[in-house]
Amino acid sequence: LTGFYNNGIDCPAADSEPIGTDAAVRIAAAFLVNFTESADEYSVKDINENVNYGQYYITFAKKIGGVFTDETADVWVMYDGGIKSVSVHENGSYTDIREDDVSDITPGMLEGYAGDELELIYPGENVSFEMENYTLKKDADGYYIQIYGVLTRQGAAGGCEKTEEFVRYSLEN
Repeated sequence: LTGFYNNGIDCPAADSEPIGTDAAVRIAAAFLVNFTESADEYSVKDINENVNYGQYYITFAKKIGGVFTDETADVWVMYDGGIKSVSVHENGSYTDIREDDVSDITPGMLEGYAGDELELIYPGENVSFEMENYTLKKDADGYYIQIYGVLTRQGAAGGCEKTEEFVRYSLEN
């Protein structure tokens, strides 16, 4: 455990004036240094705002080249600028991979790859794939990029089925 901070909220600050995402990111980044020695290696991956709770959910992640890893830090910032929660997930898995190993990987290439793979799985069907995000991961077999998105399958009778899908793009050693 690298660090964890959580202050329970009995009454959300939804009635506070929102500080805005830019200010929330600055506050989150400044607070993150208390929980990891490598805070400067993180980039903003995702920001979500929950108006009902009056808070911003900010996900930072380490990047190699232009690809986010699954080493993340989540910081929840209240509308009034207070910190609700911080969690850091570092496992040191990416010390032996270089930017050159992922330099040719682009979002368009990954979305095309995932679409082609799903067409192999659903031959003869009218399928389309819309990528939502992708993350560099590592397991016992090596490095891979997990591609996440929504697969749409058009049925012969005109019906449509949407499912969430993960596609794995393995990196060569």
